[in-house]
Parts: sequence; C-alpha cells; structure tokens
Amino acid sequence: YPDRLDLTSTGSFTVEFQYTASGNRQADGITLALQTQGTNAVGTVGGGLGYAGITGPAVAYQINIYAGHVQGSNLVTTNTSGTYLTTGNVAFDSGHAIQVQLVFNGDNNTVTENLTDTVNGTTFSRTYVGIDLSSLLGAYAYLGFTGGDGGDTSIQTVSNFSLTSTNPYGEAQPILID
Repeated sequence: YPDRLDLTSTGSFTVEFQYTASGNRQADGITLALQTQGTNAVGTVGGGLGYAGITGPAVAYQINIYAGHVQGSNLVTTNTSGTYLTTGNVAFDSGHAIQVQLVFNGDNNTVTENLTDTVNGTTFSRTYVGIDLSSLLGAYAYLGFTGGDGGDTSIQTVSNFSLTSTNPYGEAQPILID
C-alpha cells in the first residue's frame, strides 16, 4: 500500500489472500508485514523472509515452507523469524492454493488466522492473543508482503488480496509490483 494504514485501538480489519508455493517448494517463505519504516523497507534474505531486520517496529504474519524449521505459520512482533507453529492438515508446502484470512481485532487485541486448503477442503484456525497493534506500531503502519529464498528456491504466489476494515478510515488501495 502506498499510504499508511491508520491503526486504532478499537475496531478491526480483515486481510484475505491466496498463497500457493510452486517450483521445488523448498525455501523459504513470505510474510504479511505491518511496519513503520515506509514503502521501501527491506529485511534480510533467506530465513529472514524479507522481514527480519526491518528497521523500527514491525509485526508480521509469517508463512514458512523450509523443511529446516517447522513448516507452518506464526505471528511475530519482534522483527525476527525462525520459530513457526504447525497448521494441522493445511500444508503451505503442498502446492495447493491455501486461502488465508487474518482478522485483526483491536477491541480484543487478537489476530485470528483461518486457513483453507482449496483443493482438499481441510481447514485450520488459530487465535494469537495480546496483539495490540497501536501499542506496537503507533497510530500508523505500512502493510505489504515480503519474501525470501536462501540456498534453495521456490515460486511463491500471492493472489486475490483484499483488505476490509470496520475502522472509520476507509480502505487502502493495493500497490501492484511487477
């Protein structure tokens, strides 16, 4: 997004997208990052997923397909990567399109992750607690995707992205990067 996303201590917003790993599906992963540095923020390669090392406060939903770690996801608030949680029968490295829904609830300070494998219909949900975006990031943040490959590769595709908000600030418009 070219413009900052207004964060409030109340209200919520929902991010939805479809994630597909293809190619040899060996490394490393992507993040959906909220950060305060700006539209040119860049983190480290490989296991850093393009997120770890971003200067300033940042929060990221991480997807990992590298077998050297748990293959799964996590929500982190520490500008780090490498610790992931399993996602049940929904496997990001399967090559299937995975529908991802993240509900950021400012009233409850939670983020709910809902995953659906669009090929076999399996689902997985998890709620992260104590995620107060306004306290972590301030009043504004930039939203975008980062990714990283290290000694191995993959093709990681994000499609069908949407952001909807119950906040009074309206909806941001996406930046499409070729």
